[in-house]
Amino acid sequence: MNSIKTAPGRVGRFESTSQTCSTCGVKDGPRALDVREWTCAACGAVHDRDVNAAINVKTAAGLWGYRPAERR
Repeated sequence: MNSIKTAPGRVGRFESTSQTCSTCGVKDGPRALDVREWTCAACGAVHDRDVNAAINVKTAAGLWGYRPAERR
């Protein structure tokens, strides 16, 4: 599978979601997988690697702020 399928869009397999600051958008470069928390050199935001990646995936897919309709 080459992309993550989402309702409104797709995110490329090689999108650098864990290396990009979800606050300012600066790509800060690769990190070892054991680095779980990092600080953006540009804006100073402190990120959990997984939470930051999740925000970037949702943003790239057009889902940031998206809420599915409530079930009745």
